[in-house]
Amino acid sequence: DQNLSVVSLRLSNFRGLYERFGSAKTADFIADFLSELQRSVKSTDIIYRYGRDRISIMVPGASREEVKEVAGRIKGELSGFNCIRNAGVQIKFDVKSVTYPDEGKNAVEIINALED
Repeated sequence: DQNLSVVSLRLSNFRGLYERFGSAKTADFIADFLSELQRSVKSTDIIYRYGRDRISIMVPGASREEVKEVAGRIKGELSGFNCIRNAGVQIKFDVKSVTYPDEGKNAVEIINALED
């Protein structure tokens, strides 16, 4: 089996942004964040939004060690990210990573590992 690793970002201040700025403006902030995130990953990595406050990156073929490096790089590059549309707004997030088949044998186990 080939490894498939996932990095998950949980936007820890999503609710506060939503309550302060509303749906449309918060969507703009998330779009800015996703644009910056795209620059931090390989072209073969797949970024997708998972729920309101989660963004995940599928990293095909990455080992457990490699995905931890990817997660660390993302955290380092984006931890102080200020939205382009409003320099006073920071997107705050927590990062987790998990690798198939090492840390989960199926989709449910992988999702559960990211949720813990």
